[in-house]
Amino acid sequence: MAKNRYKRAEKVFPISLGPGDRAFEPHYSDQNPSEINDFRGIFLILDYCGAGGELVILSIIHWAGRDKQLTDLRAVTPTTILRILPYAGTMQESGLPHIYGGARPTPFPPPQGSMDMIFYFSGTGNSKYVAGRIAEALDDTLLRMNDRIKADDISPIKAGEHLVIVTPTYAWRIPRLVRDWLLKTPLQGARHAWFVMTCGSEIGSADTYNRMLCQAKGLACMGTAQIVMPENYIAMFNAPHVDEARQIVAAAQPSIDRAIAAIRAGQPFAPTRNNLYDRFMSGPVNPVFYSCFVRADAFTVSNACISCGQCARRCPANSIVLRDGKPVWSENCTHCMACICYCPAEAIEYGKKSLGKPRYHFESLQTSPKPIQDTGGHSMHNINALMDHFSINCHSSIRYGGDTVVWFDPFQVKDSPRDGDVIFITHEHYDHFSPDDIRRVMKPDAVLVLPESCLAAAQAAGFSPAQLLTVLPGTHETVKGIAFDAVAAYNVGKPFHPQANSWVGYVVELDGCRVYVAGDTDDTPEAHTVTCDVAFLPVGGTYTMTAPEAASLANVLRPQVAVPTHYGSIVGRMSDGDDFAASLAPDIRCIKLI
Repeated sequence: MAKNRYKRAEKVFPISLGPGDRAFEPHYSDQNPSEINDFRGIFLILDYCGAGGELVILSIIHWAGRDKQLTDLRAVTPTTILRILPYAGTMQESGLPHIYGGARPTPFPPPQGSMDMIFYFSGTGNSKYVAGRIAEALDDTLLRMNDRIKADDISPIKAGEHLVIVTPTYAWRIPRLVRDWLLKTPLQGARHAWFVMTCGSEIGSADTYNRMLCQAKGLACMGTAQIVMPENYIAMFNAPHVDEARQIVAAAQPSIDRAIAAIRAGQPFAPTRNNLYDRFMSGPVNPVFYSCFVRADAFTVSNACISCGQCARRCPANSIVLRDGKPVWSENCTHCMACICYCPAEAIEYGKKSLGKPRYHFESLQTSPKPIQDTGGHSMHNINALMDHFSINCHSSIRYGGDTVVWFDPFQVKDSPRDGDVIFITHEHYDHFSPDDIRRVMKPDAVLVLPESCLAAAQAAGFSPAQLLTVLPGTHETVKGIAFDAVAAYNVGKPFHPQANSWVGYVVELDGCRVYVAGDTDDTPEAHTVTCDVAFLPVGGTYTMTAPEAASLANVLRPQVAVPTHYGSIVGRMSDGDDFAASLAPDIRCIKLI
């Protein structure tokens, strides 16, 4: 949004919030997130315009704290009014006066869907998939427990009256770390809880222990549904090959549908089997299994390790740290198998028990299990044909107009082409994750690929779980026939893009060529592992590499074509593109699309 389009308000209005009010969150924002880090709440500025009286979100303003003043009222026009978006999700009048006497708008529509929530914990994607199916069917909100558990975050959650808890089965019960987190975390508003448990074969009498958990939390237990999914516990069993796994997932659909129907109707699940064997496995066997088998000392890592750190980032128990670039396990391992099954180099083994076994994670059912291989380079004729399909809308907003239309970080898109089959988002900053622009470019059946840390923002912006594919650094996927790898993107010695956020760039295979769109990053060790034919690299400095730094990285990667991005608008000078070109090795062709 052009900064000179709107006047700046000079007025400041006081506001007081009543007891129990919580922080606020926006659906959209065109403001740099770095500008709001020091504020405890966020307000929306809405512009009343159009013949139908619709409200258009222009910008956000800040609340400095209880009984403090609103500050930084930017982007205000004579027709602008102030409203606030409570955390609970309904629009409320702020009680503030209209600025410059603007017309009173019609009521803002409440958000669609219920405020009920689906909590899920997932090691290798089975429970994540089931939770997504339920969320899509019921239009409910997803909360990934992995992140909260990893951060030791037990702050209160406004969960809604109906709570669905989706987890894998560990030793014939829900995982202990999930149980412990649920016991410690206040669930405000929750009254009923349904448990949906994925397993390789059976859940035993897990329902008995789920009911004990509900009793401790003051919840009415609505039962436990068993969903048989592909086995992932390669520390003891064999994971199925891809074709067999797909058949298992297909066979699970009626069970998932029955669970959805019961939850939608507010009815309890049908009772699960509870014979002597089930009670024995979930009872005395469970603690013995944890004591004797759930250990980390058998994990080893080979020289094939590429030091990507994905194992440590995925570990929900913080059991893994990197020492000299290699993973080391502690004893609080929960045996989720994420580290071994997601390792892109298959460098991790669990003693001799995992040797030669297929690795399983749900995403592999739609993809080739191996990362994109180095193609060894292409003729300049092929590269030229590829580049004819590329354009930069502005900044880092990139479009590829081939048979499958691909967008990267659409931003300030004019008109509404709605031609995008796949939209890649590198991170959550406003100039890269812009919900309005995403909606302008995406087809109804498009897939939105984004880092896992952006999931909550995407859901808050109204994107359906069915539209979303979340990734972490090191992830390899294929979507709509396009194979890609996610590459870590972060700052070194700067605070704007922390490595801990797990934001990414992408190496995407297009027309047989490898295209690296780096995202907002510095020159990192992970970037040095990339092989590519074309590299889109940020050059504007401040938040990313400078032009000389980006050229230095390009000279290491040796693409045939290098394209400078992220300069000449929000940050950086137009001359940065020229400086980048001048610093490239002679055999690397620079194409400036800005």
